[in-house]
Amino acid sequence: MDHDYRRLRSFNATMNKMEQRLDTADSQLQSMQNRNQKFASQQRLSPKQLRLWGKSQAVEANLTQLKQKLGAELDNARTQATKWGPQGSHQGHHYRVLGAGSDVQAWADRNIASIDSVNGHEHRDYRRNQRRVIKQSMLDIPGGKWTDYLNQGWMQGGYDRGAMFRLVTPLSSKEAGQVNQARNPDALAHQLQQSKNRALFHSGEKRMTFYGQELVDAVGAGYGVHQDEQGRQSLMPKTKSAMLSELRSKVSKK
Repeated sequence: MDHDYRRLRSFNATMNKMEQRLDTADSQLQSMQNRNQKFASQQRLSPKQLRLWGKSQAVEANLTQLKQKLGAELDNARTQATKWGPQGSHQGHHYRVLGAGSDVQAWADRNIASIDSVNGHEHRDYRRNQRRVIKQSMLDIPGGKWTDYLNQGWMQGGYDRGAMFRLVTPLSSKEAGQVNQARNPDALAHQLQQSKNRALFHSGEKRMTFYGQELVDAVGAGYGVHQDEQGRQSLMPKTKSAMLSELRSKVSKK
C-alpha cells in the first residue's frame, strides 16, 4: 500500500510541475507574440528596433519549440499514469473482497481456481495475468466456524495495512454517496436502517446485514467508496481515493 501512495504522489507531483512549466512557457510565448505583433504593426522601425524585433522573433521561435517539447512530455506522463492509475491497473495488487454472502461466493466460484489456506482465515487466488500476479482474498473459515468477531479482525487487519476492499455487491450512487458523506459511523448506521436494500438491512430481523455493518465500520476507519473508470467499486482510504481522482482529472486533459 505504501508503494501505491508513493506512486500516486510521484505521478501527481510530476504532472503538477510539468503543467506549471507549460503554463509559464505559454504565458511567455503569448507575451512575446504580442510584442512582435506590435513591431510588425509599425510602418517604420529604427535600426535599434529592428535588432530588438529580430531577437524577439528568435525568442518566440525558441519558446514555441519549448512549449511543444513540454506538451509532448506531459502527454507521455499522462499516458504512463493512465496505464497505472485511473484505468485500474494499480488494483492488480492484492485486494480483499466484500459483499453479500451469495455475491462473495459467486465471486469465489468465478475467480478462485486454486485456493491456498492462509492461517485458516483467508483464501487467496494467485493468477498469472501477463506481466503481473493478481492477488485476491476473501474470508473463508473452514468448518462453518465463521463469526462476526473473526470478520471484524479480518477487516481491521485490512484497515491497518491500508488494504483495498473490492465491492462485489455494488452500491447505488445514493448509497455510495451516503458512505462517502457520512460524518461518522453512527450517522451512516442510521441511514442504512432506513434502507430498502436487503443486502444492507434485514427488514425482517430489523438489523443491518454483516455487509452493511462492514460499510459502517469502514467509515470509522477513514474509508470511502471509490469507483474506477471501469465502474468497479472499492472501499479504500479516502486519502488514496482523492489522489486517484486527482490523477484521473489530470490524465483526462490529454
